[in-house]
Amino acid sequence: MNRFDIDVSTLRSFVVLAIVRSYTAAARELTISPSGLTKRIQALERRLGAPLIIRDHGGVGGLTPAGAALMRGAAGLFDAFEAISRTVRGDAGPRLRMAIQGLDRMVAGRRQILAAALALRAAHPGTLVEYSLLGYEDPVEALRSGRADLALTAVPPRSGDVVSVPLWPLERVGVVPARHPLGRRGTVGVDEFADRSMLWIPGISAEFMSLWSLGDVRPLGGARLVDITPRGFDDVYRSMASTGGTLALHPEAARNRPRGMHTVKLRGAPRTWYHVARRRDTGDVRADAFLRLLRLGGPGPAGAAPGAAVRVW
Repeated sequence: MNRFDIDVSTLRSFVVLAIVRSYTAAARELTISPSGLTKRIQALERRLGAPLIIRDHGGVGGLTPAGAALMRGAAGLFDAFEAISRTVRGDAGPRLRMAIQGLDRMVAGRRQILAAALALRAAHPGTLVEYSLLGYEDPVEALRSGRADLALTAVPPRSGDVVSVPLWPLERVGVVPARHPLGRRGTVGVDEFADRSMLWIPGISAEFMSLWSLGDVRPLGGARLVDITPRGFDDVYRSMASTGGTLALHPEAARNRPRGMHTVKLRGAPRTWYHVARRRDTGDVRADAFLRLLRLGGPGPAGAAPGAAVRVW
């Protein structure tokens, strides 16, 4: 028997287990028993001739080098399987749409989101995860209109027909122009940073924008705010360069900063959270599964390389 002759359902089981790191939780997503999942993983390890997971108190403590290599190839294998399936069916397959509040598309590249998307594809074969940027739009409206199944926000929506749950802590860092007085500092107290001129986008929800202009550090009424109306995130950086204004951002956005911008750590910034929201009256199995996987997946296993079947429109 060829040791590389891998059963597709077994590979999908391995991927879900590697991401959620719990036999019980993975078995639930795969709708099999934990003992059945254990047998699948053991059979896969025997077939490949190498251990794949590091076992830890009945769960997964990590991946072995062989397990990490298998994870890196999993998305590409799923691409091939799904392309064949789409050709046979003659359609694009099921999709799940997540709207992201704000202007920054880098949020869709968070490791937690990519890992959950890969696990969803493993548990629900063929599912295409699509992301949209909401810009100035309220996420509740995107959910109500049916244009999104889930919405990722930094502020939980306050609406009776929408429910939201916290996902992960939302870290904030400061971004300043290179010649700004704080530009050569590695760490700045959040109160000192908030005392500087900061950018403000009037068209976006004031509660959402307040997080990035540090409204939870000092009253916005006493802040030095510079109004801007950007069409995209590149315009935000251009406004920083031209006005000397600063902004707090999540690290994913800050890593994508152009040359001429510096990042500083904000010491003492109040803790806040990412949330995911959905309508109360929907019963979408894939949306429910993706939400569970987002909460279970954490930062994702070492060696995971979720890719493909993720589209931003």
